[in-house]
Amino acid sequence: MKIFAYINIFCKYMISISGYIGSFALAIMTISVTYEVVFRYFFNSPTIWSVEVSRYCMVYVFFMGLAYTLRDKSHINIEIVIKFLSTKQKAFIEIITNGIGIILSLIFVMEGWKMLYEAYEFSFRSMEVLRTPMVIPYFCIPWGSFFLAVQYAFDLRCSIQSLIKDEI
Repeated sequence: MKIFAYINIFCKYMISISGYIGSFALAIMTISVTYEVVFRYFFNSPTIWSVEVSRYCMVYVFFMGLAYTLRDKSHINIEIVIKFLSTKQKAFIEIITNGIGIILSLIFVMEGWKMLYEAYEFSFRSMEVLRTPMVIPYFCIPWGSFFLAVQYAFDLRCSIQSLIKDEI
């Protein structure tokens, strides 16, 4: 049982790191876009790299922030129906949505892994000026999706415990 506690701590730590990486990517994207705007409009000297960097940063912001946002319960929720349900019904709905979330996250992990492997195997590079190795932007897809599935599993466990506790 102690091994599960260590796995839990490790995964929470990795989810936090993912969130920080996503935040860092957001900062880089903000600086890149600001730099582009300033140099384009004030110095009439647009950059050739800003759009590509911003695009890849956006992918990192999205995928690296998924599990972190789910852990903090910061995703958008539609509560118009949920607020009228009993605690037991809410737990049942959470079990279903967490199960679906795990399945979809694992699909993203598998497909992202395929993309990452192909990009590595065939040395895919972007067609833009920077010629960025595509393993860099593709890496965050299976990583972020895996930890999203892990966070959904943690939430599923809590929902099941809540349902069991409510029935006792």
